Amino acid sequence: MPWIIFLILLGSVMVANALLGFERRRSMTGRRAILLCLIPMAAALLYGGWLAVQKSARGHADLGPQPFLTYSTGYLLELGLSADNVLMYMVLLRRFNTPPELQGFVMFWGILLALVLRTVLICSGLAVVLRIPAMLYLMGGLLLAASIAMLLEKSEDKGDEGRTARWLRKIMPFHDRYVGRRILIVENGRRKATPLLLVLLLVGFIDVLFALDSIPAIFGITRVPIIVMSSNLFAVIALQWIYFAIVPLMQRLVYLKPALAIILFGLGIKMLLPLLRHAGYHGPVRVSTTWTLAMIGTVLGIAAAASIMRPRTKNE
Repeated sequence: MPWIIFLILLGSVMVANALLGFERRRSMTGRRAILLCLIPMAAALLYGGWLAVQKSARGHADLGPQPFLTYSTGYLLELGLSADNVLMYMVLLRRFNTPPELQGFVMFWGILLALVLRTVLICSGLAVVLRIPAMLYLMGGLLLAASIAMLLEKSEDKGDEGRTARWLRKIMPFHDRYVGRRILIVENGRRKATPLLLVLLLVGFIDVLFALDSIPAIFGITRVPIIVMSSNLFAVIALQWIYFAIVPLMQRLVYLKPALAIILFGLGIKMLLPLLRHAGYHGPVRVSTTWTLAMIGTVLGIAAAASIMRPRTKNE
């Protein structure tokens, strides 16, 4: 039943996004995008509430002891990490000079591709982790490395979309200009892809790249399949509206990336704490979901407040 309700809500959000139409996305304002963000967020909140009610009413053992708290922590984490995805989408669309009237089209279909690829990654990761629990220690180490890399990288450095674009151009001829919403054209008797197809594929690739951080991070909170999947996909489906809502604010949110690095570092440490048992330590090695949620919310809140209160530079 939890899977059925999840799929119904996720499908409803996707239908609502499709019904909006691409023409209306041309003049998308930040305020309107914020309002539209409430649709997937309301669905995510409704699902979390349903999990809590089902747990208390029927005692589902497969949901864990605190399904709503665990789900909320995972969802907040994924939303925070999604902001980094949005930054790379902004860089990508700017780098390929995607016209404003096509950006809504790109985000809609690119996010659908990202949903499919993210689902495959989560299922693969769950299969490995549930069979080989020691893989969590490797993922904890990856989170520590990812947090350090995030602190050291420049804002436009992360991602191999440049290399991926060159690889795609080698296996398929590309036209040099956008042709409306067409992704394939015939020129001089030869079929070519337009830059629109390239950008769509790269949006999906960027999500896979960032999922290498976010999926190990969610495993640091829970390994319950339905909570891992739902918290991830509800965050991903909201990305297209988050993009239009926070792109105008990205220059102001200068402390967001360090905050995400701190969160990943903390989750990495949490996943590695059980190793202390092998060193002869007999004290507590588990951090509760309540403390994890408090850490994520506090770090993101401080980063947002500090960014907003920071005086603007002349360039900004």
